[in-house]
Parts: sequence; structure tokens; C-alpha cells
Amino acid sequence: MSVFHNTQQNRMIHGQTAPDFLDPSLEWRRIFAELWGTFLLVLTAAGGGVVAAVSSGEVTHAMTVVAPGLMVMAIIYFMGTVSGAHLNPAVTLAFAVRRNFP
Repeated sequence: MSVFHNTQQNRMIHGQTAPDFLDPSLEWRRIFAELWGTFLLVLTAAGGGVVAAVSSGEVTHAMTVVAPGLMVMAIIYFMGTVSGAHLNPAVTLAFAVRRNFP
């Protein structure tokens, strides 16, 4: 096993977050990641209906329903460790009020 794997496994077992997430100087990364993730999700969700209407039925209802779910999954995979993947601003605000952030 590599050193990275052992460190990552220890963090998961002991419930520790990544050191970068705790660094207050990287707050801009978390804010940008949340804004960008929210933008991509809204673009996909709202754009699906528009594309379905413009394409005259080429894009099915199932495609417009599945697309936002796939976008959420992609955003969590590529930005989850940066921002915690709080794509809904209401959830982020609720977590901040409850003081759930480190």
C-alpha cells in the first residue's frame, strides 16, 4: 500500500477533512467552486427543457430528467473535495447558520 492510500484511509477512519479544506486562505476556491457548480447545474436543468423544445422532440423527456442528475454526479466528483459540493445555496446557508463548517 502506498503512503497516500494509508493517509487517506486514516483520514476517512478518523473523520478528518483534507488539510486544504481547513485553510482559510483558500476560501475563494470554495466560493468559486460552489458558484461554478450551481451555474452548471442550473444551466443543465433549465437548458434541457429549452433544447427539448427547440429540437422538436429529438431530446426526450427522460434525457431532460437524467441530465441534471448526471451533472450533480460530475460536479461532486470533480469539485466535491474543494467545496463540499453544496450546490444548493440554501443548503450552504443553512450549514453556515448551524455552524457545520470547520
